[in-house]
Amino acid sequence: MNKRKSISLILIILCLVLSIIACSCSKEVNVSEKQTIIVTDLAGRKIEIKGPVEKVVLANGRFIQEFAAIEGDKFTDKLVGIGSDLIKFDKDIYNKYTDSFPEIKDIADIGHFSDGSFNVEKIISLNPDVVFIQSWFLKTAEDTISTLENAGISVAIIDFSINPIEGPPKSILLMGKILGKEKRAEEISNYFNNQVDIVFSKLENIKTPKPTVYIENGGRGPSEYGKTYGNAAWGKIVELAGGENIAKDIVKGMMGDIAPEYLINNNPDNIVIAGYSSERAPKALRFGYYVQADEARKLLKGHLNRQGWESLDAVKNNKVYGVSMGHCIQIYNFFPLQAFAKWFYPEEFKDLNPEENLKEFHNKFAVIDYSGTWITGVK
Repeated sequence: MNKRKSISLILIILCLVLSIIACSCSKEVNVSEKQTIIVTDLAGRKIEIKGPVEKVVLANGRFIQEFAAIEGDKFTDKLVGIGSDLIKFDKDIYNKYTDSFPEIKDIADIGHFSDGSFNVEKIISLNPDVVFIQSWFLKTAEDTISTLENAGISVAIIDFSINPIEGPPKSILLMGKILGKEKRAEEISNYFNNQVDIVFSKLENIKTPKPTVYIENGGRGPSEYGKTYGNAAWGKIVELAGGENIAKDIVKGMMGDIAPEYLINNNPDNIVIAGYSSERAPKALRFGYYVQADEARKLLKGHLNRQGWESLDAVKNNKVYGVSMGHCIQIYNFFPLQAFAKWFYPEEFKDLNPEENLKEFHNKFAVIDYSGTWITGVK
């Protein structure tokens, strides 16, 4: 009898101990969920965010692709505000995402820095946990950031263009930590770095002179020269892909104009026109999920009729190419890097297939299917 009582007492004590442990673990989980997330953003700013993050605003709507890749199919559950640049400057991408996720149309439009429509009051009314802002708007948005932070809203600066190769993986890891998706972000970041290394590992062994390159924003169409790039964004990708950007020493900052005579006199080996699908730029060279290859090639060929271009080596040698503008400011930067390297050094990179790698990225990480046209040549 005493033995039975002893066993019963031991079982009771054991149950109590287990209950205490369970309660303790439960408390630890709850505390963990409410912990403040402390990170350093891509502007070197130390920021604190109240976790878990449940409400997000993308000040630059075009980063819907990175956000969705990290969050997965349920990304719209967290997205409460989105910049109008997506629909204004990348209508094709907007259509692709809204075809699969029509609820995007109901997400609050918070305007954009580029046209002065950015609506701070609306963002504050949405009460997000964090607002992601692209680094090139940092100076423009200084007052905006202060207003948001004074209202108790955290702001994180990300960079996919000023440093187009170093910035994207770092930005993805930052977003992943903030969103509580660190493993997923690490997978995306690793994929990006591996794709970039394919190019860099071969360029190290190429000792021939660098081919010269002129790259242009193709938003104005063939009849009017668009802006070219200095040592950032597309200009930086040209250099990283082993090319010599003919405008790097005369364009200060990210973008600027050059005289047509300067281009003719420098006679580049390669010409690249960056285009996009936008109702605001009806004459632009177009690329996107719904653009056919023949359409893009026909639009690119229109540039060959510019005055004096018949004398250019790039035109004579059919080394005039087109590329999607958006892929310079997104996690897809590895794609134009590979395309440029293949155009600049066709023999060394003959086995590289950038389009297949872009398709693979979609299959692995994107929430939409791969389709459309993203690069082209005149032949």
